[in-house]
Amino acid sequence: MGNIKIPFGWHTAEGKWKDPGSVPRGLACGCYCHDCKEPLQAVHPRRLWRANWIEKYFRHSKGTICKGALESLLHRLAKEVLERDCSVFLPDGAEFFYDTCKVETSLEGKRPDIYLINSRTGERMVVEIFYSHRMDESTLAAFREKELRVMEIDISSMRTVFPSMEVFEWMVLKGAPRKFLWVPEVAVVMEPVYSTVPVYSEAPVYSTTPNYAAEPTTWLERVMDWWRENWLWVLMAVMIIGILLYRVSRSKPVVAQRGKRRQFGKFAV
Repeated sequence: MGNIKIPFGWHTAEGKWKDPGSVPRGLACGCYCHDCKEPLQAVHPRRLWRANWIEKYFRHSKGTICKGALESLLHRLAKEVLERDCSVFLPDGAEFFYDTCKVETSLEGKRPDIYLINSRTGERMVVEIFYSHRMDESTLAAFREKELRVMEIDISSMRTVFPSMEVFEWMVLKGAPRKFLWVPEVAVVMEPVYSTVPVYSEAPVYSTTPNYAAEPTTWLERVMDWWRENWLWVLMAVMIIGILLYRVSRSKPVVAQRGKRRQFGKFAV
């Protein structure tokens, strides 16, 4: 059970979440599992080459039945990102500013993930973080009756992809697919409208050089990516192997012939 991959760990010394690529490998990372509070190991896979698409992750330092609670971890981090920021992008590309963010608060008898309020304009919006379970109809109906705008942010791609912390924040605030579940101004339930900004297609909000940009998607792209980084080493290896093969092919073994004498100049031995 210790090989379960965990994307983020809590760094007690700095008091914040860390991705495995930003801390030393092994137990020296100083991070802990948010679910069982056990120490984690930062795993940095070692290869003969250092391609950008090699994945780094956390795992438990010893055998445990804890699965890292991946869904609850990502929900918690997404809520913290929205709570400490002051704006989030909408499906149409507009930016919604807010000065009040309520997390898991009671609203109309329901508990939405995020409740955002702009006190200056009076705008309100409910944000639902989608990983594996969508908002049920009864909850959506309660918000519809109160004319509350409801937006869903889809982070389900995190089942298989572990980005850095900076890229994860960018996904929540802007890059991840998002859609309106209800818009009072239109008064109809809208069809899914995903963000026109593709994931990992540009730099995140808080970092100009994300360490998880441009992930190769096909085997051909991965081979070409590896070749661009390692062509010089391959060329040197081919040259060395060629020289060794040439020397082996040129050397001729000396075979002693019985019954014949070897001559050195005019003297027979």
